[in-house]
Amino acid sequence: MPILAKLVSSAVVIAIGLGLLALKADANNAGPDWLWRGGKRDSVRALFLKPDGSIRRTARAAALTIFALAVVLLWVIVPTTG
Repeated sequence: MPILAKLVSSAVVIAIGLGLLALKADANNAGPDWLWRGGKRDSVRALFLKPDGSIRRTARAAALTIFALAVVLLWVIVPTTG
């Protein structure tokens, strides 16, 4: 994978992580119910958000850990060309 592609991918993941940090924890971050396939009872929504739409206490830390792991794996496992 070209180094420029790795840099751009890393920058995109970091930007998403920073956007996640900017969310208010007590606001309705879920959006309208029609956005979710199962509405308020959607399993993915329930994993990260409370029924009122606020972010769960551990969801932000878990998502940032997954993003950081993805960037590390991109740089360690995927071979760099050029």
